[in-house]
Amino acid sequence: MKSKLSLLIKKQERILYSVMTVVILAAAVLACNIPVQSLSGIDPDQNQKSTLLVKTAIVKTLTARVLGENEGNESEDLESGQSVADDFKATITPSFTPSPTFTQTATPKPKVHISENTNCRYGPAGVYDLIFTFMAGDLADLIGKDQEELYWYVQHQDQEDINCWLWGKYATPEGKTTDLPIFTPPPTPTPVVDFTITYKETGCGSVVVNIKNTGDLTLESWTATFKDKVTAESVTNSSNQFGSSAKIPVGKTNSIASAAFSTSPLGHKIKATIKVCTDDSQQGICVTKSAEFNAQ
Repeated sequence: MKSKLSLLIKKQERILYSVMTVVILAAAVLACNIPVQSLSGIDPDQNQKSTLLVKTAIVKTLTARVLGENEGNESEDLESGQSVADDFKATITPSFTPSPTFTQTATPKPKVHISENTNCRYGPAGVYDLIFTFMAGDLADLIGKDQEELYWYVQHQDQEDINCWLWGKYATPEGKTTDLPIFTPPPTPTPVVDFTITYKETGCGSVVVNIKNTGDLTLESWTATFKDKVTAESVTNSSNQFGSSAKIPVGKTNSIASAAFSTSPLGHKIKATIKVCTDDSQQGICVTKSAEFNAQ
């Protein structure tokens, strides 16, 4: 293919050279005084015009001769050039290879695997209200965390309206957690100290009642006044002990007993006024309640 292309270029150069030669000769003929026989009896101006016509005729003759010599070659060159051009096009036609398509894989959401039944609360502590209880084996989507990564802020996988804080002891993270936002917990609610009083028994001249801790804090001490409404006798007692236990944790129940009455209160109506506190010796947060019952 290269030899054909080279041949085409050489032939085109030869034609261009011939044409340039004709142009140069024409310029020479028109510029120089080529002797042309003057016609007698003709006006000098007319004779000058005749001389110019003769020179022009010479230029045309030279041009026709040169172009005539290349006439046959020109047709051959065009055909050969077309063939070479076609071959050249076929050779340089690029082949297009499509770029590979890249599929972006979505990064899975981090999750927590819950190993034990765990309360999920409004905030990262037991003093916050309970929102939901996850069961062992559940998965929850991770949304955020606290500063120390002790609690995880999660979303229920099937119920998007359940968002709450899980204690990390029973919630093991799965996936990347370093980019999770650190959430600021809501304000800690004011803890509530509360309890209920129910009659338990009467024996040995004293009255025993049950105390159930229905508040948010552990109960650690108490003082109580029991009044026999039949005899109007009152007895007072206090202790840092609740029955067999030193404390009553949240949600648990234990008992306290009155001091002994001088007369058996059995069958009498008793009014109990009891104060419970969150620290020993009736310190800390304290709450007082009263209840009436029949000593049976």
